Amino acid sequence: MNQEATGKAYLQCIRMLNGLEKSLEQHLPKKERRWAVADAADEHGEPNPEH
Repeated sequence: MNQEATGKAYLQCIRMLNGLEKSLEQHLPKKERRWAVADAADEHGEPNPEH
């Protein structure tokens, strides 16, 4: 694997892990989150009892 291919694979992994982290963080209390994520209920326009 050349350096360019390795760099692309690395970036793909980083994007995948960031997406996973963001989706898991919606289960944490808002004050403990590192990412600004919308709760699943918020995305669908349903009321969220935490608000």
